[in-house]
Amino acid sequence: MDLADELRAVHAAASAIADAAQDAYVAGRLRQSVIRPLAGLIGTPTEPAPNGSVADLAMRATRLRLEPGVPLELVEAVAALQELAVRQADDGERLAAEFTELQSALRRASRRSTTGRTC
Repeated sequence: MDLADELRAVHAAASAIADAAQDAYVAGRLRQSVIRPLAGLIGTPTEPAPNGSVADLAMRATRLRLEPGVPLELVEAVAALQELAVRQADDGERLAAEFTELQSALRRASRRSTTGRTC
């Protein structure tokens, strides 16, 4: 799948989760910080498609975030998904540590691009 297809899939899954959410905060956060920004990127939205939990979706989106040159709208969506996933998890600290580990490559790449060397 290319990035555009992945963004559509994340959008569709987030839409399905928001539609089914019992918690108004979760539904609102998904609509405002995930669905809205991604809709601007993908054009015509796809139909909501259930595809796992918020934590699953956060992991998927975080992995997409690791690709170079991703749009800022994806960065916003990833932050919101991670916050929701950690908030809902029984072991939020463990999940937050997983997100931190996954994104550690981003920090190294960012430092390298600004300083010319890896820290």
